Amino acid sequence: MYTAMHNFRPIGGLLFSEIRSENVENKAEKIRVYRSGRLDNATQGDLDLLSKTLGIKSVIDFRSFNHEYQNNGALKLLDGNNQDVGVLDIYKMEKTLSTILMWTKQSKRRDVIQHVMVNFFEKQFVEKLFYSGTLNIFQQMKILVLWFFTNFVGTAGVWKYASYLMQTKGMLSFYKMIVDFCGVSIRSTFQLLNNKENLPAIVCCHAGKDRTGIISALLLAMCGFDQKIIVDDYNLTETAFGSDHKELTRYADNMKGAPRHVMTQLLNYVDEKYGSVPQYLVSIRFSMQEQENLKQLLLC
Repeated sequence: MYTAMHNFRPIGGLLFSEIRSENVENKAEKIRVYRSGRLDNATQGDLDLLSKTLGIKSVIDFRSFNHEYQNNGALKLLDGNNQDVGVLDIYKMEKTLSTILMWTKQSKRRDVIQHVMVNFFEKQFVEKLFYSGTLNIFQQMKILVLWFFTNFVGTAGVWKYASYLMQTKGMLSFYKMIVDFCGVSIRSTFQLLNNKENLPAIVCCHAGKDRTGIISALLLAMCGFDQKIIVDDYNLTETAFGSDHKELTRYADNMKGAPRHVMTQLLNYVDEKYGSVPQYLVSIRFSMQEQENLKQLLLC
């Protein structure tokens, strides 16, 4: 069906569509959120299917606009001049404790699919990691150099350091860092999904397995689905990709899969540290009322 979109599928398979009202006749309209690997190479035929058949209104992209997206030689999803790509200022939102979405760059049009960049590995990730007590002296010195670099050059170094952490700390430890240190990015994603004007939506990153996998798991858990269903959804990436797919060449061998035990242990970690996924979301300032509203949008 899609010629250049990898790991693309509805979050939770058809769970949401099976629960949504039978008054919705078009099956595609019942699915509110999809997950995917990067969409840079989507063909015009793919884009027509997204907009006309699935009715996609927005793409929420977890990569760095300046490093992973704009400067990576990638084809643009919507516009060669990036005029339809919005970029959230995650660092400013963290510093001001704002629950209002703040933009460094906003889309100029509403008549096309809105492509929004919500970078997980911003300066706030570096700051929280430094003060977390999880780094040794050598790693703290390295992150101080990185902090100086990112203040004067940009966020490319943050992504490179995140990749280093992912390979040296292991997948589970890295996932815990995302949960603990990327709360503003996660909250921003849930806020965007909590606007019916943005649905149906696609959430994506490079391979659609780590950042996207965590967001998908939190979304399913918030909606009350069993842990087995959440872990099954995460593990489907291994069916979609295998271990030798070209999109996984950037990963170390120990990071290429989507093993069931990693997501199981991550969900257990969230429950142990925060009490539950809904309570975790409250801790990052996405309220119970907002959660109930989002569940209504996704399930009713």
